[in-house]
Amino acid sequence: MKENERMQGVYISDEYEAILPAPKTGVGKKIQEQIQTLKDFGLFCEHICVRNKPITLWDKIRMRTFLLGDGLSWNVNNVIREADFLYIRKPTVVSRNFICFLKEIRNVAPCCKILLELPTYPYDKELSTPLHRLPLLWQDRHYRSRLARYIDRIVVLSNYDEVFGIPTLKIRNGINLSVYRLKKQNTSSTFNIGCAAQYARWHGIDRVLRGMAQYKRYSNPKHSVHLYLAGEGPELNDLQKLTNQLGLQSEVTFCGKLNRKQLYEQLYDCCDIGVECLAIFRKNMDGVSSSIKSREYLAVGIPFIYSGKIDILEQNAVDFALKIPASEEPVDIQSVINAYNKLLQKETKKELSVRIRTYANQYASWQTTMSEVVEWIQQGEKGE
Repeated sequence: MKENERMQGVYISDEYEAILPAPKTGVGKKIQEQIQTLKDFGLFCEHICVRNKPITLWDKIRMRTFLLGDGLSWNVNNVIREADFLYIRKPTVVSRNFICFLKEIRNVAPCCKILLELPTYPYDKELSTPLHRLPLLWQDRHYRSRLARYIDRIVVLSNYDEVFGIPTLKIRNGINLSVYRLKKQNTSSTFNIGCAAQYARWHGIDRVLRGMAQYKRYSNPKHSVHLYLAGEGPELNDLQKLTNQLGLQSEVTFCGKLNRKQLYEQLYDCCDIGVECLAIFRKNMDGVSSSIKSREYLAVGIPFIYSGKIDILEQNAVDFALKIPASEEPVDIQSVINAYNKLLQKETKKELSVRIRTYANQYASWQTTMSEVVEWIQQGEKGE
């Protein structure tokens, strides 16, 4: 690259939603915001998605084999050949095709800086639960030992200094605050709880449902409570069945998959409190979370409940994020309501939302969380 030329980069992912104008998944939104952040720092960055359609059952079967390949389009085109850097979000599994792709890049573009982001690490237990995913783990372990031949830096959302024998760059998930407005305030007497996710067991929404059933049955409630659930995911059918079993049909609304405008209208603006992950322990993970969901709640000004640890909350004592025990116990809804009412004893709902948003601006913007990556990319030569 000549002096004063703008660095040319490519962000590579297998997230189909990220190529849509208005992605409805947190991962899709994150990828688009990361790309925009790189551009804001003066780096040209094009996005290449190696999955050209939503994932199918056949794709999942292919990923579990060594011989059929992963079904992704790992092609080294001219854009990649001419890039100064590649930022790759780790695909579901490190496959033979992926390793061959990296090898070819090293042959045709030896000076290109290659970064590989691991959205979670360690991740072995994610690839082994449930048991039918074990072939993914075996394949990943077989091929990831070769990553050090081709990858310059691993990008992690944790405190590891080295992964797979490769030095790391540390980031936190961030958020593009410019695309989020402050929520409107719920004026009804109902205490509204909300969550948007691709629902899996570790989100722990069943704990909220069971807590609502207990609150309704035993607490002689002064407040009616309603739960809004936006999104889809593998756990959705079980959550709908549990809602029916607990007799909560009139207290739970399944909103389906929503875009950002719909999220405000049907979730954020009407909710008093949000639900972060409440059962991350079910993934056998005891590390610090850097979830997108927590950033979205902060950006729109919603207090929320969570369990475990969240990176941007660990160093600061905040009262708008209520930590509940990491257990299988139902959520104590009355305690959540009490904590929320305590917040409103010293400020209005709008003042509370503004304070939460201010915290997001200080600790959760992508410009802050990706600075280490940008600094490394902008170095003159690899390894400097």
